Amino acid sequence: MSPGHTSASRAPVAISYHQRSDRLERRWRKACDAYLPVVPADSIWRLSRESHPADPDQGWKLHISATILTANRVLSTAAPELMGCGVLFKAPRSLAELLKLNSGFPYGVSQVGKFMTVYPRGSDEAADLASRLDALTRGIPGPCIPFERPYRQGSRVFYRYGSFQALQAKFGSEVLPALRGPDGDLVPDVRTDPFFDPSWCPNPFPPRSTSERPKSHFGSRYLAYEPIMQRGKGGVYKALDMAETPLRRCIVKEGRCQGETWWDGRDGKALMLAESHALEELADAGVNVPKIIEMFEEQRNLYLVLEHLGERTVEDLLRDAVTLPVEAAIGLAATVAECVAEVHEAGWAWRDIKPRNVMIDDSGVLHPIDFEGACRSDARNLPPWGSEGYVAPEWLDPMADHVEADLFALGVTCYQILAGARSFGLTVGHVREVPIGRRRHGIPEDVRRLVSSLLGSDPDLRPSARTAAEVLSPFKAPADRLTATLSTGE
Repeated sequence: MSPGHTSASRAPVAISYHQRSDRLERRWRKACDAYLPVVPADSIWRLSRESHPADPDQGWKLHISATILTANRVLSTAAPELMGCGVLFKAPRSLAELLKLNSGFPYGVSQVGKFMTVYPRGSDEAADLASRLDALTRGIPGPCIPFERPYRQGSRVFYRYGSFQALQAKFGSEVLPALRGPDGDLVPDVRTDPFFDPSWCPNPFPPRSTSERPKSHFGSRYLAYEPIMQRGKGGVYKALDMAETPLRRCIVKEGRCQGETWWDGRDGKALMLAESHALEELADAGVNVPKIIEMFEEQRNLYLVLEHLGERTVEDLLRDAVTLPVEAAIGLAATVAECVAEVHEAGWAWRDIKPRNVMIDDSGVLHPIDFEGACRSDARNLPPWGSEGYVAPEWLDPMADHVEADLFALGVTCYQILAGARSFGLTVGHVREVPIGRRRHGIPEDVRRLVSSLLGSDPDLRPSARTAAEVLSPFKAPADRLTATLSTGE
């Protein structure tokens, strides 16, 4: 399971995502046998051929982007052209590895979209291949590649100058990727500046249009000042709403077109649309979700602007406090259970319950956040979604009840709240095997039984979130003390 999320919900389709992924992976293995026969040990890549002594060590490198749904089409289209001229190229050993690359985990955001890598043997060949590959892949969906220039606007072919080998050198106190200059000296291989052109090797590609780009609504009205998260599907940013006086803080969530496309076809843009729908319905039902300020589309990406609710989550509170007093911990768990109950009673499954996804505003009120993966309570046959450490044993079953899976995540969250910050390092197996009473003394028996029931393997036996809130409420601290705890963490 990859860190963070896997995908979001959609209505049942004619074939399950399991069937689609199995079918596409079989096609991919067959294509690899034909076009990528060289399989280096301990590598995520497959190569078109062995390297030759005449192959250059550096130069203009080409990348072709693709999603897991378009990878077979891109490879079968581009590979014959590349094999015909004998140039070296590579691609991931499986579509599962491409999914990791496109997610930004664990290989880093700079690897997003880098499906095929081509190593031309000179500038002229690089320019010629880029033109031909651009024509061949025109119209095939794929994500943009960060820190690289597209051959043209909307192209699936990207380029940059860089090393073809794993060459590193020490520059000052840092060890960085390196290039060799014309005098033989090593210089940094600049991988985060898409407009880096080495002085010794002129750019052979057609110049980009100098026509003025459309004014950015994101940049003109909303000034992002701190990224909270960046990955293949998009980013989350703290921002200032420049149209308000005084300036208003807000959160901007970005859903990238073709970003981190999943087996069911949903990309980052679709996730933002799904989250906006969930937030609207939950707000209408009286759930304390973030208010939507605006939603707009720009450069094919979708942006959701939300109210700023504060700087702390329940996870932050637990880490700051290390271990809350028992009454305060039970009160916090009861309030989180109440949030989950309200979501469920509104007809939704949250599908990403964890302390990090519960905000605490300045007055101590809790707000559930992050509903990209939420679905209607009765939805089935959905791709899995969740965060590592919180998913239920049945999470891979396409017919699993998502409300019941939520209850397992609520159990893990209650365990962490009651046991304190040190419990964040525990595995799900440890949480299930070591009763909360052995991790923390003074917890009432009814509360211990509740947590154990929520963490049970049989989904049908897990108590509802409403029942959990009712069991916890009699043992919590008085309201004024609980509010003080949430506001100060003391």
